[in-house]
Amino acid sequence: MCKSWNGTEPGSTATGTAGEINLNTAMSGGGVVYGGNVPWSVYADLTGYSKLVVTGTPGFPVRILYNRIMNDEGGDGTYGEVVQELNEMGYTEFNLLSWGTYAHLNSIKKAGWGGEPSGMINELLLLGTGASLEYVKIGSVGYSTFSTSSPVNLYNVKGYTAKYANGKVTLTRVYNVPANNGVIIEALEGTYGLPVVSEADALTDNDLKVSDGSVVGDESTIFVLANGNNGVGFYLVKSGNTIPAGKAYLEIPEGSARSFIGFGDEATGISEVAAKVAVDNNYYDLQGRSIAMPTKGLYIVNGKKVLVK
Repeated sequence: MCKSWNGTEPGSTATGTAGEINLNTAMSGGGVVYGGNVPWSVYADLTGYSKLVVTGTPGFPVRILYNRIMNDEGGDGTYGEVVQELNEMGYTEFNLLSWGTYAHLNSIKKAGWGGEPSGMINELLLLGTGASLEYVKIGSVGYSTFSTSSPVNLYNVKGYTAKYANGKVTLTRVYNVPANNGVIIEALEGTYGLPVVSEADALTDNDLKVSDGSVVGDESTIFVLANGNNGVGFYLVKSGNTIPAGKAYLEIPEGSARSFIGFGDEATGISEVAAKVAVDNNYYDLQGRSIAMPTKGLYIVNGKKVLVK
């Protein structure tokens, strides 16, 4: 896609790169995602690519002009046009196979030229023929559990296994996820396409299980990742509440007498997870329990670790 060509006919030659990436920058004519400075005579090479994936705000309509050719009078000539809305997960896939070997992509915008965009575009991804993606949607908290029916690579997000012991959950960084395994994903708010790979090594030290849609809370053993009164961590699922299929959860042995389990491993780089929640000046121990009269030790206060001497 980085190559550009001086025409669409056989024998056309590569001339360098074309256009600019202007993510969410309003330019003349509306909110431009890609384009703005692509000469009429320059075309993008689509050889080997099958899809263009756009991720961003769910419901955001994206309009693409392709194969735009100047007419004999030097003005707008023929072109192809397609408008697609990002789905509820926040992505859409454009099929490039019908566009030909070369395409003049000088306009990837919101639907309609006027005004500011009504949403955001996070990424533009090109998929090679035969390549595919699995998608994960991250909310404003910055964390979500994730599982997939195919092995994937976590090149653009951070992934962790979760191991429960001694009243806390230890998180360990992983870079590939096998099929039907649960992990925790950390990323900025948005939707991310994770490339499917042929295989991934088995995960170790991982207590996360994946629901098949029949797992029901019992107010004793089933915990899910959430952002609650104690910040981001694992909260006990109320009796009768069903864990949706594909969602990862923890099953803790009975007798733990807990309603919240926090993260306890500083080595993972997630020690600041509580900083993403609302201001709370109460003292909590590292297991997430509220402490009315803190003594010497390490506590969480307003999302930060505080040492009381």
